[in-house]
Amino acid sequence: MIRTIVGLSMAFILTACGGSGGSSSSPAIPSTPSTPTAPQLPTPDLSVASYSLSSPYRDILPSCVLAETRADACTLNSLPLIGAQGPVTREAVVERLAISHEWMGPRFEALLDRLPDEIVQLFGAVSGVVISYDIRPSFYWRLTNAIYLDPADLWLTNEEKATILTDPDYRSGFGSALKFLSIWDYMLGDNFAWENYSLTGSEERTLDDIILTNAQLILHELAHANDVFPPRYWTSLDTSKKPDLAASDIYNRWASVKLSNQYPLSSQLMYDVGEVLFQGVDANEDILALTATDLGIAMAPDGANDDYNYATVREDVAMLFEEAMMSYLYGTDRVVAFLDRPTLDDPTCNDYITGWGQRGRIGEPQMEPRLSLVLDHIFPQLAPSTVIDALPPAIELESGEGYCNNLIASANERGSMANIIPKRDGVVKHKLYPRFHQDKLSLE
Repeated sequence: MIRTIVGLSMAFILTACGGSGGSSSSPAIPSTPSTPTAPQLPTPDLSVASYSLSSPYRDILPSCVLAETRADACTLNSLPLIGAQGPVTREAVVERLAISHEWMGPRFEALLDRLPDEIVQLFGAVSGVVISYDIRPSFYWRLTNAIYLDPADLWLTNEEKATILTDPDYRSGFGSALKFLSIWDYMLGDNFAWENYSLTGSEERTLDDIILTNAQLILHELAHANDVFPPRYWTSLDTSKKPDLAASDIYNRWASVKLSNQYPLSSQLMYDVGEVLFQGVDANEDILALTATDLGIAMAPDGANDDYNYATVREDVAMLFEEAMMSYLYGTDRVVAFLDRPTLDDPTCNDYITGWGQRGRIGEPQMEPRLSLVLDHIFPQLAPSTVIDALPPAIELESGEGYCNNLIASANERGSMANIIPKRDGVVKHKLYPRFHQDKLSLE
């Protein structure tokens, strides 16, 4: 899934809602891309199969997307970028879908039909899409040039839910000893943009309930693919090569490389904290002493819209793109905040005191040049100013106030500040209420 409270990370090459490796000593990306390290893929006893029986790639797709070494990976001749084969249509995307359970294919097709054309076009940068019961978290892998989606965002019924692995995200304990909590929410006007459902609960949901959460996830993962395979180069790659080597040929043209060189993030403290939150590095005494306010002071003047931007430069690109496009396509606001961990045994939402936070941080002026570079790189069909000019101003959360009180206040302020009309229907409507998060907040 997209970033949990403590964020996402995997190996360097594994850019995802989990991503590559960060570095506190050298925030810039390595000068030469490394050989991919294999992620956790579907196990041999329950592999994946091509969903489309008529796909010309039906026979080779499963082995290509399950490759764990460069020797096993398919060349771009064998499994090309979707966008190198002509117009990126929903049918072309479905032809590249591999699944572990039958229900996942029709559900993904139904989801594609509800996603705007702007998101569908982004699939042009990948060679395959994998949905399997044991993928957690979702990620993009350059070795296979595929995105791997956690089906926790796709199920509708209890029967479907029962087929999904319930193991927690391996990063869920990172940063648990820190005094502060990093948290985020997507909101739409007075409401949360979607509701979270447990894999172990008995609730069921409708297709409308999963549109926005999947849009966010897919925007993030496809940002990673379009970072290293930008649309301007889809038809000019050396297709005799494996995907990671073909991407290396245009390394200096990656959005993450250009962003790091032209508009690098400046907070070394946030990079150090990022190693703890997203890479599992043990916190030293200085980091253990940090408060939520300290984190806000460090990040507020920088060009990151979330602390996850400091996981790697690849995540920096994906976070900027994700938030901006969710605002443009659906009229959502992303809330990012650092909260002080309460010492109470059974704290409620407002016992989590806001040290710093913003709603719609992507609209801050220091984001504009960085966001413009990313948008022009990933979606050149759309003028960056079209997205940037439509972003509403950021709203500051009040320091010292309970988190849920701040959410309600920000909803009231946004309502009087801007009349945001979503470009697409299907938005989940429900009463504003405190949310459960990874740390099992006991809520009012």
